Amino acid sequence: MKLEELQALRDLTELAYQRDLAHLKPLLDREADLRRQLTRLDHQAQDARQNDAAMEVMRPMGADILWEKWLARTRRDLNTQLAALMAQKEHKMAGLRKSFGRSTVAADLCSSARQEARADNARRSYAAAMRQT
Repeated sequence: MKLEELQALRDLTELAYQRDLAHLKPLLDREADLRRQLTRLDHQAQDARQNDAAMEVMRPMGADILWEKWLARTRRDLNTQLAALMAQKEHKMAGLRKSFGRSTVAADLCSSARQEARADNARRSYAAAMRQT
């Protein structure tokens, strides 16, 4: 392949990699959001358990049981969403790894071709200089 063709291939594979990376970003943002929600939920649960006075008020009304049920249901829902998202992310990551590999190989090929072209130019220049002497 000619150097220009390799450079075009390198540019195309880099664009494909950047496109795949951009498709992954919303998933990463959503993952971070779900993890923040789970952390906040854990902190709320910990705060509620440490606040004995509030629990004592809630216990006679049965609100403590409702709170624990809500907490478990919310945690389960968030973890379910996170698991589904992680499956999507893994699928996208497989494509991203493939496009990254292609981009890296194309860049390496282009670099090697450029170095070969420089070496060929140097050899030709040297041969021309030797003929002139």
